[in-house]
Amino acid sequence: MEFLIVLFIIAAVVLPLLGWLVWIVFFVWLAKLGLGAAERQMNAVLRNLEPALRQASENGIDQLDAGTQAQIMSMLMQARTQMSQMDDLSRQRYDARMGDLMGMAASAGIDWSP
Repeated sequence: MEFLIVLFIIAAVVLPLLGWLVWIVFFVWLAKLGLGAAERQMNAVLRNLEPALRQASENGIDQLDAGTQAQIMSMLMQARTQMSQMDDLSRQRYDARMGDLMGMAASAGIDWSP
């Protein structure tokens, strides 16, 4: 009987702590998963943006139609939005690349500011 009482007391103390730890691990995993998704989306945007900006730099802004210009500006805005959702370490990795792409946009004559 004493063994059963001790077992209940241990269960009453240990199980809530284990449940709390499981929730913490779950939310940390969920946050890490979300940050990974933001980086994948950022890579996809930059993968599409870079060829468009190269084409604009080579051909000049006058050769681009309004739809292409709007698409480039939309991708630049989307990249900035993605960067604002990243943590500091991830954002630092993309700052240099975004600076290069914004320089390409400026040299192509695309006036864009966040």
